[in-house]
Amino acid sequence: MSDGWGGSLKSTACQIPAATHRTLAAPYVLFGLGRSPNFVDELTIGAPRYSDNLAIRQHTLKQIVPNSRIVVIPPEDGNTHWLTRLYVTPSQLILQSLAVIALVCAMLLIVVAFLHYREKKEDRVERQQQSHRFHFDAM
Repeated sequence: MSDGWGGSLKSTACQIPAATHRTLAAPYVLFGLGRSPNFVDELTIGAPRYSDNLAIRQHTLKQIVPNSRIVVIPPEDGNTHWLTRLYVTPSQLILQSLAVIALVCAMLLIVVAFLHYREKKEDRVERQQQSHRFHFDAM
């Protein structure tokens, strides 16, 4: 993910870092990036290898929407299909963005209507001036 100064941010999280002599951790990871309006450029998810299969089990997601939840289920043995769900949580920023877009559209509509009215007025004056001219071809 790119930060505001042109650099990139990189972070790492582990689902169950250690479970010795303690209670088991929750079977999910809450991983926050702070309040960032930028899309996450690339998210790489890995799962442990099976003992008989030494292939790397990784999945890469690109262009993740900010303020969203991602549920990723790794493939079962012998399968290569990862199940990925993206849940977008609506917030006030969406409503504010829609309000700004509606306001900009309304302002553009007013400008277009004003220019259209002015053009029609100029055309009407031009037609009136044309009608008051004396046509020598008519003689």
